[in-house]
Amino acid sequence: MFWDILRKDLKRKKTINIVILLFIILAAMFVASGLNNVLTVVNGTDYYLNQADIGDYVVLTQQGDGGVPELLDTCQYIKDYRMDHIMYATKGNIKAEGKELDMANKAMIIESISESEIHFFTKDNKELTKVPEGEVYVTGNFLDANDLKEGDKLTITHGENSVELTIAGKAKDALLGSEFMGNKRFILNEADY
Repeated sequence: MFWDILRKDLKRKKTINIVILLFIILAAMFVASGLNNVLTVVNGTDYYLNQADIGDYVVLTQQGDGGVPELLDTCQYIKDYRMDHIMYATKGNIKAEGKELDMANKAMIIESISESEIHFFTKDNKELTKVPEGEVYVTGNFLDANDLKEGDKLTITHGENSVELTIAGKAKDALLGSEFMGNKRFILNEADY
């Protein structure tokens, strides 16, 4: 009985049925496109983290190692681990073109490229393996937020030591480089560090 009603309805209202069919096809295409984009982003993020050699877990400590190496050495489930030695800075430690930075006082990381276990990439997606002496690469939107460009000067002060560096470019940081994290990383040459 229901099939007879449906068949008669389909025969009488062909225009409406074609319009409904087209809407169903368009909706299916949009859903398929959205799922494809999600899969592409997930796979691309995973590939990027593998290329940057980010581990499964990341532990950040301040003022020493916090006993983490001893803990990791005694755990039978940990195959290996790496340590990066970094310095933390605030906006008071860094001046751009002789002026104070106009940004929130979030943690900034200063690191030597030779001591880093993480792989950084240039804006051309080439791995950043060395930084020339007297130059610095920055991550995130630091350049845009402070109206800076390549070739501008940064002065980094830590304690009584101060060094003036030329901005060599922008580096991609897979671990802390997103705007969501809010951290800026300054990658230096070993001699400047």
